[in-house]
Parts: sequence; structure tokens; C-alpha cells
Amino acid sequence: VLLQSFLGAEGTSLQWRLIASHLITRLSRDSLSDKSEVGSMPNTSGIHILSELFAVLGYFSLNNPDNQLILQSAGAGPSVLQQLCTLPFPFYGDPRLIPYTLPALLAATHHNSEAMAILSCEMSYELLEQYRNSDEGKLNPLVRLLKDTA
Repeated sequence: VLLQSFLGAEGTSLQWRLIASHLITRLSRDSLSDKSEVGSMPNTSGIHILSELFAVLGYFSLNNPDNQLILQSAGAGPSVLQQLCTLPFPFYGDPRLIPYTLPALLAATHHNSEAMAILSCEMSYELLEQYRNSDEGKLNPLVRLLKDTA
């Protein structure tokens, strides 16, 4: 709750959204780009930072409609929620990244019809529900904190 109230505060929330948006834009592109030499590993530090960012975004929006709205609102570019929905495929297909990406999306859209409408423009909510009901999802600390009632 402290994290949610601090980052969701009026003076902080816009800065938080801008920082999160910039990190997603920059690191999701650079971490998986083909600019590196053939045979070299992807930018693991960028992927690690994004994984941590997704966890913070998830806890920020967890069961908090006001903070979910911050992730839905867009500044000059796409909203943080739109950016999460349009990440490159490895963020949804790589078993090492799924435990960060899908719980963040679940928390950002849980019991929020407007957020689910944004998500449905890019992907199926069914993917998130499948993860939530999977053995892995049931063990995820963020997913376990989702409230079943609005």
C-alpha cells in the first residue's frame, strides 16, 4: 500500500508513468534487438531491469483502480498499459519472462473493464486467465494477491 500511495501521489504519478514508459520503450527494443554480434547473448541487464519494472508496475496497480487508470492514461505516446500489451513476443513466450509480464498485465487489468478493452485491442484476456489458473500462476506472489471481488 505504501508503494501504491507514494507512486500514485499527484506529484509523482506522472513522473512514474513517464519513467516506466521510457524504460519499456528503450529496453524492450534494445534488449531483444539484432544489433548485437551474431552468436552473442541478448542484453540480459536490460531484460532484468524490465522484469523488475514489470513487478513494480504489477504491485503498483494491484487491486487499485486509481493506479490502474494511471497506467491506462497516455501522455505524448502510448500508455504504459498499451506498451505492455505490445511487447515483443519473447516477453509472452519465454518461460523466464512470463512470470513478470503476465502478472503485471493481470494486475493492471483486473476488475477494470476499460483496461481490459485496451488489452483486448492487442491480445486476448484468455491468455492472462490461463496463466492465472495455471500451477505457475497460482504460485506467483502477485497473482495470489489479486482480489476475486471488485
